[in-house]
Amino acid sequence: MYIRFEDKEKGKRFTFFSKEREIKGEKLSHTEKSVFATLSEGVKTGENNGQPIWENDYWDAVFCGKAYEKALELKDKDRVIVTEMNIRNVLYRANKRSYPKIMVTEFYIPEPEAQADRDAEHEAADAASGEEFIDIPDGMEDDLPFN
Repeated sequence: MYIRFEDKEKGKRFTFFSKEREIKGEKLSHTEKSVFATLSEGVKTGENNGQPIWENDYWDAVFCGKAYEKALELKDKDRVIVTEMNIRNVLYRANKRSYPKIMVTEFYIPEPEAQADRDAEHEAADAASGEEFIDIPDGMEDDLPFN
């Protein structure tokens, strides 16, 4: 299934993790045409007491075509917004298993300011779902529904 987002802000957000593949007995993170990766995607699955519940999906991915050169510069945990991709779910008849894969042909790296805002949102969601508490700015306590 081919997907292209005309508006890059509406692209699919992922976290990049490099991956090695064994090719002809050698472990490689990329070839002359492809960069191998795992992409992590946060998915909101519900709410508990008004707090979001998040799960992560992990996708096997290959960056190629127009995405190849930029992908060589990515580091683990870099955020990317994929604007053009092909999703496949190949069935291997020998072992009767299918392996979903994303082939990324175009992406961009979000601006640092926008990424800092999004990271702060994720940290707040992580804190709300864990045992840590969120600091409430002075003067905001009166506006909270549970006061």
